[in-house]
Amino acid sequence: MENKRWIIVILFLVVGIATIREGLKNMSWMHPDSAAIQIDLGMQPFLSPAVPRKTKYQAIRDEVVAKNLEEPCNDPAGCGTLTPEGDLDAHKESEEGPKKKKGKNETDKKKKKKKKNDKDKKKKKKKKKSSKKRKKRSNEEIAKSDDPSGTSPKQDGETASPRPQGVSTIVIHNPKDKKDQQDKEESEEELIEKWRADLLSKPNPEKVNEFIDLYLIRKIPENVFYTLALEMAFDERTEMVGYGILCLGSTPSVRSFQELVTIESSSEIPDWAKSDATRYLQGYTQLHHVRLLTRILTQSKSSSITIRATQLLMSSAQRNISALRSPTSQSSEGSMDRETQTRSIESYNNALSTLARLRESQDGDVKEAMGQAYETISSLLNG
Repeated sequence: MENKRWIIVILFLVVGIATIREGLKNMSWMHPDSAAIQIDLGMQPFLSPAVPRKTKYQAIRDEVVAKNLEEPCNDPAGCGTLTPEGDLDAHKESEEGPKKKKGKNETDKKKKKKKKNDKDKKKKKKKKKSSKKRKKRSNEEIAKSDDPSGTSPKQDGETASPRPQGVSTIVIHNPKDKKDQQDKEESEEELIEKWRADLLSKPNPEKVNEFIDLYLIRKIPENVFYTLALEMAFDERTEMVGYGILCLGSTPSVRSFQELVTIESSSEIPDWAKSDATRYLQGYTQLHHVRLLTRILTQSKSSSITIRATQLLMSSAQRNISALRSPTSQSSEGSMDRETQTRSIESYNNALSTLARLRESQDGDVKEAMGQAYETISSLLNG
């Protein structure tokens, strides 16, 4: 009976030891320092040695330390000591390796896309250039077709060669240019209708002044302005005629000068309106209009307009040159500084050169008027 008790005790002891041993095994997976616990419990002889499990950070640290021990440090700032943050950054870099590769692929895609865009741009430029060439060629063809002599234009110093007979001319028109021109004409027609309703329905000085001001700041196209100004000037209503001449007289230019000369000699205009036109034309004798008169001489294709501009240029010289040469430098427009005086004399010298050049190609009354103006201005400048 007593032997049975001892056997039961021994069995309990064996089972207890086995249970404790199994429990310690499980503890070694949870704590990296479980070996130390086994030693503290005094159970090392009964248990197999436990292998501590490393955390992710410890594994990375050991790997970096081992690498640093194997390879010498080439950092000029010194290798220093490893920190958890530094180790984790190094690990992140190792993990981001594939991402960088992906980024490289994206860069390659961008480069390819950019290269393709550059090719497209080059194609567009080439296309635009060829379009310009075609346009230029078409303009040349138009010039050829308009040339009554049947000769093609050449560069200076070359003789024009006759166009072969029986060869048809191909004129290329740009549809976009044609559409833009149509849009412009439609827009101008709308403006003309709008302002015609405002200006010609009944005389309105406020609207006339607004019309002139908007043209001077280029808010109204030239074609719209002169179309309506001439409609007013040739209107049957007396007051409306005056407003039309006012529009032309308030806007000194080559076109306004030409229209005023036409009105001055027109049989459809009453005498008082012709006198107004003459008064506005006399304003062109002012010193600051010398260059404008010279430009009118070079651009005019009408003998009456050319003669009128020549007469006014001569009157301008008689009015201003003597005053410019006086010590007080008083012109028809008041006192001026030396620089302005020099520029004014130069403008008359330029006008004199233009008269000398143009009179050689003129005949009849135009040549006579230019010769007289040339002699007068030359005498005033050299006197």
